[in-house]
Amino acid sequence: MIDFKKEIERVLKKHIKEVKIEIPPQDKFGDFAVPLFEKDVKEIQKIKSEIEKDKKIAEYFSKISVVGKYINFFVNEDVLKSKVFSESIDDYKKPFKDEIVVEYGGPNLNKPLHIGHALQYVVGNALCNLIEFTGIKTRRVNLLNDRGIGICEAMLGYKKFGKNSSPDIKSDHFVGNFYVLFNKEKAKNPKVEEEVHKLLKKYEKNDKETISLWKKLRTWSLTGLNETEQRFGVKYEKIYYESDFYEEGVKSVLDLYKKKLLKKDENKNIIADLEDKKLGMKVLLREDGTAVYATQDIILAKLKRKDFPKASKYIVMVSNEQKYYFTQLAEIYKIIGYNFPIENWFTGYVTLPEGKMKSREGRVVDADDLLDHLKDLAKFKIKENLEDEGKSLPEKEINDRSEKIAIAALKFYLLNTDMKKDIIFDPDKSVAFEGDTGPYILYTIARINSIMRKAHLQKEEEKIKKKLRNLKKSELAGVENIDLLKEESELKIIKMLSHFENKINDSAENYKPSILTRYLLDLCAIFNEYYHSTKVIQDDKKLEAARLALLHKTKTTIMQALDLLGIPVIEEM
Repeated sequence: MIDFKKEIERVLKKHIKEVKIEIPPQDKFGDFAVPLFEKDVKEIQKIKSEIEKDKKIAEYFSKISVVGKYINFFVNEDVLKSKVFSESIDDYKKPFKDEIVVEYGGPNLNKPLHIGHALQYVVGNALCNLIEFTGIKTRRVNLLNDRGIGICEAMLGYKKFGKNSSPDIKSDHFVGNFYVLFNKEKAKNPKVEEEVHKLLKKYEKNDKETISLWKKLRTWSLTGLNETEQRFGVKYEKIYYESDFYEEGVKSVLDLYKKKLLKKDENKNIIADLEDKKLGMKVLLREDGTAVYATQDIILAKLKRKDFPKASKYIVMVSNEQKYYFTQLAEIYKIIGYNFPIENWFTGYVTLPEGKMKSREGRVVDADDLLDHLKDLAKFKIKENLEDEGKSLPEKEINDRSEKIAIAALKFYLLNTDMKKDIIFDPDKSVAFEGDTGPYILYTIARINSIMRKAHLQKEEEKIKKKLRNLKKSELAGVENIDLLKEESELKIIKMLSHFENKINDSAENYKPSILTRYLLDLCAIFNEYYHSTKVIQDDKKLEAARLALLHKTKTTIMQALDLLGIPVIEEM
């Protein structure tokens, strides 16, 4: 497998300590560029002359030039074609040499998943896929907050307004409605908050009636949550339930207090004094003995260490809004004496054009409702296109396509922004078949498939796949006629395809799936230019075969990138 970057790094390491390889903004500056700002022009010219003598460099690069304080490398076109058409994504994947634990999701079972959870699921899954490509196994876990004040509020709402009813809508939405009803009641009558704390105390004392009600609502919430997670294609190696270990957290906090590592505030809450770190006082156990989030987080960190002892780090993905809390938590871990690396990936906040969401007021965008809305928009566009083309499809097929388009629209929109930045999610823009969207990427695949069908070469496409898998590199150019791909637009696509491995690695190393989404948009843009300007189906069957091979390689690359991002693919729009 040819690695142009490694070859450049190899020869330049003899002359400079740190080799920084860049992709030039314009083709006239080559395929790779290395800045040598610490050297003068004469030294740079001398280095250029020296590296040109290297046999592999002479074979792989047709030209090396110096522009200012940059050395620019132009890849040999024949070598580039051979690399792109002979290598597959399996050649890029590295064997596991390390492992990390990644916790993401973290829903509360007092309400359904909202768009903020969707961001966690989508980005967490994509990042883990990308990181695994670089040789680091990801042990994916989730924490379900299935007890505490929030679920007690939903329970009390059900007791006051539920009349012992059963779900007549999706079950987690049913539970969430009582959470909202309770908080509306609390706005009118703040005294009901006292009832919630009494209910929490009853739960933690294993009151039979309270536990029975908790189990009922918890089951409804879990059933609905599982349905939504299936739509998102989310899978975890292990799920932690707060209810399983919060009691151990309470015991741990009491033990730390006895050891005088913690103290009590004026309200008799057990706290961690973080004033010297300018992080205030953090309550770890309420004065009535009931647990808070931090109570269980102390134990969760220890459980993950026990369950995955080989991990080199333990990562928790959380919203930027929780940065202060997790900074406090990091200091509490130091007080306790945890000596294993715990890190955070922080994500932005997701809003709609109408503004910020508030769960307690019912002003929240549920993930299910959003997906259903996107699905309706996609269905309308599909039917509109079918009508324009004078075609029809079974309703089941339209439903299947529109569901996948909706998932692609949401996931791509969320991934196409740096995960640390806030996102204003626009449903109408996200589902458009043109622009920087998931459906646009899917539409590119559909266009390639359309050309394949027009050429009546479905079987030939299978032959191309087989040849690309089995042929030796030396045989490939002649048999597949890729030497006939000489148009500037064709070379542009081939060069873009050659960057696929680098983009995967850059996305993983920088924790930015947006690098790969931007690559996909650029690849689809240059392909669609080619689609409009170039005739693929030819009388010259050798040229046609070469162009079909290029189309197949482009399609395969797009599909593989989407798979890494967790985005489903459809063959036709």
